[in-house]
Amino acid sequence: MKRLNIYLYSTQDITQMGGGGNSSSTTFKYLNKAGHHVTFFKSILEMEKALIKSKPDIILHHNIKDLDKVYPISKKLDIPLLSTINNLITCQTGVHIKYDSNFGVPCFKCSFFKGLVCQIKEKNVRPLNEKLSALFFYPLRYYNRNQRIKLLNDINGIIAISPTLKKLLRINGVKNKIYVCNQPIDDDMLIKPQKRLHFDKKTIFYQGGGEPFKGVRVLIEAFIKLKQDDTKLLIAGDIRKENNLNIKLIQHKYPNIKFLGQVSVDDIKKYYYSSDIFVFPSLWFEAFGRGWAEAACCGKPIITFRGRGGSSDFLSNNVNALVIEPRMNDIVLAMDKLLNDGKLRNKLAKNVKEFAKQNLVASKVADKLTSIYDEVLKL
Repeated sequence: MKRLNIYLYSTQDITQMGGGGNSSSTTFKYLNKAGHHVTFFKSILEMEKALIKSKPDIILHHNIKDLDKVYPISKKLDIPLLSTINNLITCQTGVHIKYDSNFGVPCFKCSFFKGLVCQIKEKNVRPLNEKLSALFFYPLRYYNRNQRIKLLNDINGIIAISPTLKKLLRINGVKNKIYVCNQPIDDDMLIKPQKRLHFDKKTIFYQGGGEPFKGVRVLIEAFIKLKQDDTKLLIAGDIRKENNLNIKLIQHKYPNIKFLGQVSVDDIKKYYYSSDIFVFPSLWFEAFGRGWAEAACCGKPIITFRGRGGSSDFLSNNVNALVIEPRMNDIVLAMDKLLNDGKLRNKLAKNVKEFAKQNLVASKVADKLTSIYDEVLKL
């Protein structure tokens, strides 16, 4: 393997919440472990200063922001540029679903005016000033979206973090070479914590945001319908005031539901390993979704929705997960089935951890990425 000199540019790193920053930092860490020399930049100015002294073999661009600034630099210096797309840049509301039902209706492509209607009707819960700002700047954002697609067609290649994301990019006009490589999950997630948490009841675990498209409301409703007094639902994540979830009222009315708030990396691992089931109820087209992948590395039986990207791109029903239709009755039945079938839980847990070892952990992803870089550099 040739040792590559790589410049990785991303405005996000591990200090920011969300999968993009985590993915950039983990990629940086494991490409270095794989023997490459990777330099991380969050500033265009700092990268330009470094380029005066050293020219890398390739520039990796993560998380789309500032691609319009990185591209002319790479072109001027004739340095191959590869962009990793970590989110749904082709949708103005960032979800590719219409809120025509509780579970949303898939939407693959829209015009300027259809997108504007979605922007007006969107249920992404956020402050009023942000909603008004999104509407006011909609024409500019739509223009920027189209400019990004043009840029993606001019660079040396694109990495989409799931087959669904590749499909959406294609439908919306990206004709360039698109490789598929999932986000990396730190290999440390495979290692069991020295101490586990002890729960007095069976435990269903959710880790994610409080926005409607994340599906936490659907999960809460399904758990209430489950009517199992010997089961707890633990919800970890950044549930903010503007998410309009009355946490105190829910916990008071349903004592078996507990909101944990933002949980540290070390503690979240304990919750994964200590719970009985992990539910990933995302309603939108997840570009990838780290929650299910982390749960897989921890050997946790997973319930997720079919046809909504991310997890359903990688997991197989009744093989290493329960991949169900996005319907209320289906999620209730799936939770009931897993809670009461220890043999099935053990089978899914064993299979999903083996799948994670071979496909999801960062050491394996670094090998995939190296193969992609080699191919790009030979073009």
